[in-house]
Amino acid sequence: MAQSGLGDLFHGVEIVSDKTEATYREVFGKHGSGSHDAVMVGNSVRSDILPAIAAGAWGVHVPYGLTWALEQADIPADHARFAEISDLSGLAPLLERLS
Repeated sequence: MAQSGLGDLFHGVEIVSDKTEATYREVFGKHGSGSHDAVMVGNSVRSDILPAIAAGAWGVHVPYGLTWALEQADIPADHARFAEISDLSGLAPLLERLS
């Protein structure tokens, strides 16, 4: 059985500069069925993960060795909609488990 590419798993991809809960709700509302089924993948807990989780989406953290001081935040490890993968090769298997 051939593994699907990541492009087969997403309804849309958006890049935004204003990473807030409101922005994520708006973006997630444009694709699929809204925040509940959305996934935000990023290396910044503060800018990528926390606002996405607050908007009702999944937040998938991909740590990077160097984090800018302004991006420091506690990892919400006990949050039900938080996941962490070591690199993007773990994304497709994670998405399969979440669906």
